[in-house]
Amino acid sequence: MNTQERPTVDPVSNSDEVLSSRSGNFYGKSNSSIIAERLIRPADHNELLREFRSGDTEVRDVARFTLNERTAVMNLGRLMFQQDTLASQSQTSDQYRADSCIKANENFRDAIEDRSGHVQANAGWNFTVNATRFFDADLPWARQLDHALDSYMRTLSNGRTHGGLRRLTDGRIGDGDIRKIWSEFSRRDPISMAWYLSERSQYSENYQTELHQGSLVEAKRGASSLINEFASQYNLPAAHLNRAQLQLHEAKFSAYDHLIGGIDAGDGTLGDYQTMTLRVETKAGGSISRPAPTNDPIGVTSHELFHASSTQSKDASGMYRVGLRVGDQGLDANEGMTELLNKLSLGRVTPTDAGRYQFHDVDRGRPVKDTAYPSQVRSMFILMKNDPPAFATLFRAYYGDALDAQRVADALEKFNHNMSYM
Repeated sequence: MNTQERPTVDPVSNSDEVLSSRSGNFYGKSNSSIIAERLIRPADHNELLREFRSGDTEVRDVARFTLNERTAVMNLGRLMFQQDTLASQSQTSDQYRADSCIKANENFRDAIEDRSGHVQANAGWNFTVNATRFFDADLPWARQLDHALDSYMRTLSNGRTHGGLRRLTDGRIGDGDIRKIWSEFSRRDPISMAWYLSERSQYSENYQTELHQGSLVEAKRGASSLINEFASQYNLPAAHLNRAQLQLHEAKFSAYDHLIGGIDAGDGTLGDYQTMTLRVETKAGGSISRPAPTNDPIGVTSHELFHASSTQSKDASGMYRVGLRVGDQGLDANEGMTELLNKLSLGRVTPTDAGRYQFHDVDRGRPVKDTAYPSQVRSMFILMKNDPPAFATLFRAYYGDALDAQRVADALEKFNHNMSYM
């Protein structure tokens, strides 16, 4: 390698104060030997594709539906609505549908009653306002929810209180009480609630797909090309390459559920990948009332697609293996590899006249200083440039070809060494 091509790494202070304040202090979080040992454990690498294709992975919504469960509940609701039997709570002989309704309501109650921060603030109010908009659009499943809620309110007060969704948004009921009403309503009328949740989930998935489908297609094209190029350059076995490409090809958007994501909650997360599915999410900025589209949909979507393409398996202990991350170990290396591949696939690592390299993201169509895992990306890039065999080991391990624990551990230690100078 030409020495002038190497990026220059300027050492920084390694004082205790600097080390303790550094974001992502890997020494306290990840152990290279542990990660390597976990990555070489035998596992069924094709499990994810099988489950996804069979509809048994989650679509990511507040009800935690799998695709099959959502479809079953949706079909039940539509059938009973057409037969005008939903309001009487006629029971179905299909046990899978019944169980799916029960599960959806239980998961909804867990979320609507949650005050830990996992759920968006003012979840009761936001859920109701969202439902009101669907009602105003004259969607049958929202009309049924409004009708059933009105009946519930009348029953609850012996006829003294009535009104459906509008009653909950007239300003007289606080968010905490709205949450309690929804929680109890889901017990009293589980079919109306489950049907609404299933249709809401499908609607939000369609919304995100329509919003970002162009970015998804373009991101898949760039990711596929780079994976093929690196697989050839670093000798990734054909079986692992084919699986990565299949997972990339089949990946799709999750439901766009504002209660548990969808809108950036202020933590800087612009996208997300639903572990052990092939569902990705590109979040909006702004707020629940005024969501603002991300300024870099393709960059965000592409990053999450690399996660989806690199998910390997769930081992015998139930531990997830996503790229170089296994359970709670390997976050820095995994995000470094993921975002580096992302930037390379989009042409966002460019040489400068000074022999260094510029890493950038995009804001309103213009390159800006990168904000996604900058230390991790640069550390992985330096490894790629300065020690190709070590980078090859990590790239192959990222896609499931981890055969030698010591080589993987040594490569991770070299990445960690680079991180110590970021």
